[in-house]
Amino acid sequence: KKKKGSITYVSKRHWDDARGINLNQNAYYTIEQITEKYQISRNHLFCVLRDNAIPRIKRGKFIYLPKEEVEQTLAYRLDKINKI
Repeated sequence: KKKKGSITYVSKRHWDDARGINLNQNAYYTIEQITEKYQISRNHLFCVLRDNAIPRIKRGKFIYLPKEEVEQTLAYRLDKINKI
């Protein structure tokens, strides 16, 4: 980050890191992807994440969660969804 007068310059790498572009998209879910796939509300999802201590990565305004841990934790939800 460099500031010249009233203009702030940010490197492309730092900008992409903040937007989550440099993250391996195949290894992580976003909150929106999880809520759609498991048909769960955001509030309930955050309760489950807190109770199971699932690590999260925050890049800019986006939160990323490891796919393997989410799938293990929310496997019971898929059973409920498939029965309906």
